[in-house]
Amino acid sequence: MFLVSLSVIVMTQFFFFFGIKVIPMADNSILNVNGTSLDRLKVAMSLAQERRATGYAVEEGKIVFFWLNDPKAIPFPSPLSLDRAAEIAFEWLTTADYGPQPDHDGDNEKGWRCFTEGWGQIGGYGHASFVAVAPQWLMHGK
Repeated sequence: MFLVSLSVIVMTQFFFFFGIKVIPMADNSILNVNGTSLDRLKVAMSLAQERRATGYAVEEGKIVFFWLNDPKAIPFPSPLSLDRAAEIAFEWLTTADYGPQPDHDGDNEKGWRCFTEGWGQIGGYGHASFVAVAPQWLMHGK
């Protein structure tokens, strides 16, 4: 029996994810994960290139987190761990607009998408941004 731990352990300069050694992320890395649970969101955010969030912005249907002070960001009183930032994003999702449910032969469930874009940033926010969370319908076929 193979048990998989959902914890991510950072040691020296390498990521150990599910017991597999992964080379550090490149400067132009892209993260794109979806799910429904807070625990999975915490794991997804732990794969972002930064370890702390100093501020956030809510715009265009997403919450964006920053690792540096930026004029576009609302600063936190003190830097937050990524686990705490994930909790804030998860709570924000309870009031986010998901838009109409997709029409398909199956069921839909409210979830989230955790992502970065080109160069590990969020478009329009520059190098101080490092991860975003947006509402996303998850589709379950029959």
